[in-house]
Amino acid sequence: MTSIPFHLNISLKEPNAGAIQKIEEHLLSGNLGIIGDSGAGKTSILKTMAGLLPNCLCSVTFGDLSWDNETANNPCVYVSNTFGLLTTLSVEKNLLLVHKHSRFGVKDNDFYNQIVADLGIQDLLNKPAATLSGGETQRVLIARAMLSGKPILLLDEVLSAIDKTSREIVMNVLLSWQDKYQRKFVLVSHDASDIAFFTQQCIRVDKFDIFPIQSTNSALENDLSKSLSFSILDVEFLSDLENQGLRKYRLKDSQQLIYTTYDPSMNQPLLTQRLQIPTTKILLSISEVNQIVAMNKLSGVITKIQIGKGSNKNISYVHLEVDGQQLIAVVSNYLVETLKLTPKDSVTAVFSDL
Repeated sequence: MTSIPFHLNISLKEPNAGAIQKIEEHLLSGNLGIIGDSGAGKTSILKTMAGLLPNCLCSVTFGDLSWDNETANNPCVYVSNTFGLLTTLSVEKNLLLVHKHSRFGVKDNDFYNQIVADLGIQDLLNKPAATLSGGETQRVLIARAMLSGKPILLLDEVLSAIDKTSREIVMNVLLSWQDKYQRKFVLVSHDASDIAFFTQQCIRVDKFDIFPIQSTNSALENDLSKSLSFSILDVEFLSDLENQGLRKYRLKDSQQLIYTTYDPSMNQPLLTQRLQIPTTKILLSISEVNQIVAMNKLSGVITKIQIGKGSNKNISYVHLEVDGQQLIAVVSNYLVETLKLTPKDSVTAVFSDL
């Protein structure tokens, strides 16, 4: 995988902050996650990169783009999770205001229609922005950011109000835009699964101190309180089984299959590149795959078992390697002891509908 340079030199003029933080690394995916507790300074970093905090200083290199506080055409667009729409205007007028007047934007109608269709907001265009639900508002804000034409989207908890089904669709839409429109993402989220979905690398912020780039999975595994609620699997779409209401996928670079449910009457885009597997819905078995009757069953090898702490002391996080990908199952310590599970054991991960 090709890496791109990432340089961040930033001074946050916030309470209890102000020391210059400097990072010079390379990003593998072109995307970056930012993790940290509430109030740690994550949003301040995004706003400083976007030039929205005039008293804070920064210089940034992101791939082939470089800018600082004095750059007239900042290549970043900051996307809030709720704020930004003009509530007295319709959704369409909010979008066209940016689409037609952005210095960066691609102003043709095909691009506009495609972004609207990808996010499934056609039926919202004539609605007043003030009447939108939280999830609808977030999808419109994402669309408006794309229509700005800016190449770097700074996403600040932009999926927090979107339901699970729409959330996965939106995340796959964003990933498809990365390749199709050469976009890069910096993502802040309290849901560790969102970070892992978008990027393999993240920085951690703690009381306005910025720690160097590290593997997303390593950063999350170091603190079980932030463990993934979902595992992320790369897949290839195979076919729709409309009479059964199922979609058939193959695990990427593997022959193992995964099925998800869907409603054939809904116009759901076939953009899924990754699936979220809830860690708490996975059952582990030492039986052979062909002896198990279940919708989904994946063969894997245990690589690590972590016992929970505090309120999670009765559960274990069992990490599996499944044809080169990582799957995490949250199971009871009793199950681990009963099955005598240890690293290097071969097991079958069983789960039902997704």
